[in-house]
Amino acid sequence: MKKKITYSTILFSILMVIFFLPMVQEHFSIFTFAPLNGVTQEKKIQPFTFSNYYKGTWQGSIENYISANYGFREPSIRLYNQYLWDVYKKTHSKTIVRSDDNWLFEKMFVQDYYEGLQYKFADNPEKLKTKFRNEARRLHFVQEILKEYGKTLFVMVEPGKGDIYPEHLPQNKTYLRQKNLSAVDYYPLLFDSLHINYININTWFKAIKDTASFNLYPQTGTHWSNIASAYATDSLIRYMEKLGNVNMKNISLGKPYPDKTRKPDADLDELLNLNRPIPLEKPNTYVDITTLPDSTAVKPSIIIVGDSYLWNISYQIRRFADDVMERFCNPFVDHQLTSIMLNSFPKFQTRDLPGLKTYLERKGTLPKGIVLGLAAICVYYRGDQRADGTPIQPNDDPHIMQLLKDLWEGTDVGGETANHTARRVAEGVLAAKDLIWHEHGDLNTINGLTDLLADSIQSILDCGMMEAVVNL
Repeated sequence: MKKKITYSTILFSILMVIFFLPMVQEHFSIFTFAPLNGVTQEKKIQPFTFSNYYKGTWQGSIENYISANYGFREPSIRLYNQYLWDVYKKTHSKTIVRSDDNWLFEKMFVQDYYEGLQYKFADNPEKLKTKFRNEARRLHFVQEILKEYGKTLFVMVEPGKGDIYPEHLPQNKTYLRQKNLSAVDYYPLLFDSLHINYININTWFKAIKDTASFNLYPQTGTHWSNIASAYATDSLIRYMEKLGNVNMKNISLGKPYPDKTRKPDADLDELLNLNRPIPLEKPNTYVDITTLPDSTAVKPSIIIVGDSYLWNISYQIRRFADDVMERFCNPFVDHQLTSIMLNSFPKFQTRDLPGLKTYLERKGTLPKGIVLGLAAICVYYRGDQRADGTPIQPNDDPHIMQLLKDLWEGTDVGGETANHTARRVAEGVLAAKDLIWHEHGDLNTINGLTDLLADSIQSILDCGMMEAVVNL
């Protein structure tokens, strides 16, 4: 009898915990869970009135409030969504669909590929063509007015995930009406006939998708991938330079590399609110972006009328800024100059030299700022003393340290010998192809680089680093 009471008590206690723990969590938030992704609206209970009570709206508001605020709501929804995904191969979302190979698409992209979105705007293709022509004429009218004020307008034709990767689309069992016309195909014809400025990223992506070493669209995202947006941004800058006949600051893209997924390359996956990320066919690929210094470049004023495709570009900028600020604001990191300067030559070789070559190729001249940076590294590795008298003690690869020591040693830095020293250091550093530059070879072969580097080293020696920067 005692055992039965004990078992019953235990069972009763467990049931009470199951029943009441969500209520306790709702009111006291004992446990903290990551919020659900997506757009939510705050649910409020309506004031009690006889009118609301008889209409049933008061009771309905209570149900909606409890549904949106009950305890353990976040993990329970994620668990249910994961159950649907694993067992039934489907999602609970009304706007996201899953293909057989676990690629995610927004429904409108699926509809646009199989049927087109034309039926939202017109019931036959001729009416739709008329709408497109009228829009294009208005756009041309605006372009010509802005031209009178010295302003340039252009259109970017965006790609679409369904157009670029139709092989990953889910099988079509829903959109059965005939597809007669597509805006992404028809608008460029109108732009050509009306001489409207435009750049067609859609046709470019279609042309390179089979040869690109990375996905132009992420498996579980809806926008172009981070790396694809980086290359598109580079093309947009070049197009604006050509179109406006201006010199803008260019960007240099490093080597692509796989990395953990960054925002917003998994935005659809995040909206599904699953317990774990969807496994990818291959890791997402990223690229580091650097801005090429150019004192002659202009900063144009730009007004952009766009959509969420611009998020990827803004995420690139924001991520770089956040990473830098997070590091330098970390009170546990002692930012000693000696540590920051460690491996400066290999860093220059991987991060700055590609930008130097890109700048030279595009502008026909060497970037003085990048070369001055290399000169500053050369002078720093000489050693000597700082202005406050503390010694400069570089710390790097012993072979690189010995090379710089041999190049600087034995010559008095001053007068005529200093010019000779600067030249010798410049030539010696640029010639270190096996030690520093590797596949880039002997950099003395780059026209004008030896002279500019020697002059930059001499400028630092003569007037100091700050003055040398001012004199750029």
